[in-house]
Amino acid sequence: MYTPNQYKHYAEQACEFEKQESWKLAREMWDLAEASAQEGSLDRFWAHSRATFCAIREQRTDKKNKLRYTIAPKP
Repeated sequence: MYTPNQYKHYAEQACEFEKQESWKLAREMWDLAEASAQEGSLDRFWAHSRATFCAIREQRTDKKNKLRYTIAPKP
């Protein structure tokens, strides 16, 4: 459903979460922004691209954190 004011709100929130490296929350906000953007618009394309970027960063961060806790330092 196309709602420009909601798109702007969600996009701004997503940007703030990206600055904080809160990738999961940023991805969720970009998903909402995409849903509120007009079908076929550049806003919708941009929101989808950013959500994908955040999802990849989220996965990489999770992998890095798992490795950090599974590899014990040598005594």
